[in-house]
This record gives sequence, C-alpha cells and structure tokens, in this order.
Amino acid sequence: MLNSVNETVFNNNGGIETKNVADFALGIGLGGKWITKSGFIGELNLGFARNLFNNDRYDYDIIAKAGITLGYRF
Repeated sequence: MLNSVNETVFNNNGGIETKNVADFALGIGLGGKWITKSGFIGELNLGFARNLFNNDRYDYDIIAKAGITLGYRF
C-alpha cells in the first residue's frame, strides 16, 4: 500500500513548514464481494499494514484501510 501524510514542522525562525511524505506499507487484507441475480453488487474490505520506511518520523507504525462498494452490473 502506498500512503502519505502532510507533516507540519515549526522551524527555528518561528515559521511553519509543511511537507508531504509518502511511504510504502506491507500487510494483509480481507474482503468479500456479493452479486445478486438481479445485478446488484456489494463489496466489503478491510486491511492492516505496517510502514516500511520512515518509522522513526511518525507517531504511528500501523495503518488501516477499509472500503464499502455498492453498484449495479449491466
């Protein structure tokens, strides 16, 4: 998984610096998809991962993702 965070840092001159830092994470996910006979689709998924790089710069090491999808199949 590719994830990013906007990091706000106060520098020595009293100013504020904002950086966008990206990281890759490796983990596991689980989900399911259901299709009805009338063509409606529903999907659920959930995943957890651990950042591979820049772990010393953040307050967190583990990230999560979740998703719900609803649709219609033509």
